[in-house]
Amino acid sequence: MKNLLFVFVGVLLLTASKPIDQTKDISIDIATAVGEQKIELTVTGNDGSPHYYQPLIVKLKNLTSDEVVINIKNGQLFKSTDPEIQDIIVTQEEMIVLKGFDHISKPIFGMCVQQFNSAPGFAQKYKLDKIATDNLASIANQIQEKKAFSIAGQNSVWAVTDNNELDAIESYNPEDSNELRAYVADLLNIPDTVIVRRQSVVLDTGPNRIRRTVGGNFKYYFSKTSAVTIGMFNEQNIVVKELYNNAETPAGEHELAYEFDTIIFPEDTYYIRLIIDGQIKINFKMKPRRS
Repeated sequence: MKNLLFVFVGVLLLTASKPIDQTKDISIDIATAVGEQKIELTVTGNDGSPHYYQPLIVKLKNLTSDEVVINIKNGQLFKSTDPEIQDIIVTQEEMIVLKGFDHISKPIFGMCVQQFNSAPGFAQKYKLDKIATDNLASIANQIQEKKAFSIAGQNSVWAVTDNNELDAIESYNPEDSNELRAYVADLLNIPDTVIVRRQSVVLDTGPNRIRRTVGGNFKYYFSKTSAVTIGMFNEQNIVVKELYNNAETPAGEHELAYEFDTIIFPEDTYYIRLIIDGQIKINFKMKPRRS
């Protein structure tokens, strides 16, 4: 009898657990789940995170009594209902488990595929679009593989979608962008001619170029080691430059300095944002003096 009890308990444990590598096998693509009315889907913008990190919030409701596993694929596109707001490509595949009649709200990783449209806010709604193909699919997969959820990663997407020059794929730490830039150059079959010297991407500046810099600093206390970025955004909430980046900022109080050249960035207003682990913590409006 004791042996039979052990066997019975063992069978229960085996049937109650699902190996992780089987989760994908039993999943259903989000478009199929919506089409078969298994789930209700609502997608809105997320202005608590920049457009290159987790720009969307997905809300899912299971309309059935059965558990479903929803697969949001890397490369899935979401189209804004406002043509002046950015469309977004998913840059990290998601597997979301929903029990019967359960619901969930979850931010997802993604990036803008229209550089000159405005970034979404909480009120902006999205609908499912197609899955990316060709070069756009390739760069989305590369960003997921390298975990390049960064300004350099966003500029890599724009090199594909907006025909940006390779020298736009830069970051505060040049080594973070070198591999991405080389990948895009190979993907688009164009030469990588950007030269990196002394921690700065050297553009065609000339020896006598005049500089007019403005800057400031943020003081912030970190309770744990954090990924910290200072990003510079324009009035459309589109990132234009990375001013600071440290993926391993230790716990404690830090004073983080930044500066930029007003000749290169001539707009009247910029927003300087302290971004911690992908979340905007401080948003400072700056109107540089031009004289």
